[in-house]
Amino acid sequence: MTDEHVLSSIPPLPRDGENARRAQALKVRKLFEGQWKDLLDVQMGAMFDDVRNKATGKRDLSTNILKTAVWQLAKLYPEAPFIHPPEGSTEDDIAAAVKATQDARWWSMATRNQRNVLGMGECFVRPSWKRSNDGMMYRIVTPDMVSASSSPDEPDLPDYVVEARTRVVDGERAWTWDVVDLRDPNNPMFAIQLAEEYHGAEQGAPLTEMFIPGGLPSGYPEQWIDSVGVPVSPYVLYHKSTTGMLFDGFENLELIDGTLTIAALWSFWLHCVRDASWPQRWAMNAIIGGMEVDTINGVKGTSKQVTTDPASLVMLYEGPGQIAPSVGQWSPGSDPATLGEAIAKFEARMGVHFNIGADDFHRSGSAESGYAISMKRAAVREAQKSFVPEFSRSDAQLMRVTSVILNNATGAGVPEEGYSLTYPGLPTSPQETKEALEEHDMKLSRGLESPVDAYMDLNPGTTREQALAALVRVTEENRQLALAGWTGGAAPTK
Repeated sequence: MTDEHVLSSIPPLPRDGENARRAQALKVRKLFEGQWKDLLDVQMGAMFDDVRNKATGKRDLSTNILKTAVWQLAKLYPEAPFIHPPEGSTEDDIAAAVKATQDARWWSMATRNQRNVLGMGECFVRPSWKRSNDGMMYRIVTPDMVSASSSPDEPDLPDYVVEARTRVVDGERAWTWDVVDLRDPNNPMFAIQLAEEYHGAEQGAPLTEMFIPGGLPSGYPEQWIDSVGVPVSPYVLYHKSTTGMLFDGFENLELIDGTLTIAALWSFWLHCVRDASWPQRWAMNAIIGGMEVDTINGVKGTSKQVTTDPASLVMLYEGPGQIAPSVGQWSPGSDPATLGEAIAKFEARMGVHFNIGADDFHRSGSAESGYAISMKRAAVREAQKSFVPEFSRSDAQLMRVTSVILNNATGAGVPEEGYSLTYPGLPTSPQETKEALEEHDMKLSRGLESPVDAYMDLNPGTTREQALAALVRVTEENRQLALAGWTGGAAPTK
């Protein structure tokens, strides 16, 4: 089994009723990972008849609106977020947990996770301790690889997860299941099972002892049990938005279909530029030299053709009969500029599905390069605000699971509950900074805010105590500089 096979179809999982959701997530993963030519082939087959589809030729994979839009929106982690300790704890108390995430380079991976969440609706992250006992590692698990269920009391939090994973069984790569069952918190269960019938073994055959020597006498790994004996799930689920459901995998159906439609249209545009953007010449009662019977897949057809281009010279011979031959030309069969502008306008509609209007885009290039669009920084920053509540909730849970695993592996003793996070966000441009300063100057002059409020707004992630300390320091340093005779400009010299 190769990586290509893993992306070719959804893996076997016990809950077949979720196949439609998982197939949708697989489409998004293919679009994100550059493996979507087969999806475009299907789309073009649905949009064009066989003759026109064949004439279109090479597919244009350079236009992927879903990936472009999502990558521009996935800017919550340009830098690692500020991780605040639980109430009653200090930054020193959580230093080991913060360092563990940094050493594992999780916050660099977090952008890819956010991309998956925005495109698929949800995504799982599974933290674990390395077998080499040298630190944490984090693995992103996309929803096409997972079957899960939840309690009616907490419908958006999974209490039963089955992940499809490939492992080497008896020297061959096979599908297996990692099963985490917390439906009864007093009797948690983890197992590794065979996903398909294999060498006479039935689906669901236990493999736990094969991969965990000695098995799990208590039924659940000790590394996933917190300091007060409560089992935690190693799967942290990230949601794009609160829906009251465990999965919302069809929310981006319009974006996926629109992305494939636009790619098909640009493929057709490329065909028009290549084959139909110059005048079509014709001849009546004349024979064109060099015509050959066409051949498709090695089988001769019934029509004749000759390949031409704007620089070719077509040889004509008088046809049979007494009628003199005639030669003329028609106008080009396609106007690439007009067609490209029409496709570009169709693209602009896609932003609506991300709650982004036409004014939130700025376009580069000419009308023909319509898909060279990007979102304005202010629009991206505004979108990020809507993502913070969901991602901060899941990031806090990720820190909880990280702390539990870290404590069990090393005895670090870091707090396991009550983390909170603040996100630096997308850096502001010079113009945005200027506008923000002008707004704060106005509020300060009218007594609508304190300098502490302004400092916190201009320095995301700063607590009120930190902002106050920074302003006191600045004030004191300015006083000392004034005493030294500095009135601004270059620093004073002796």
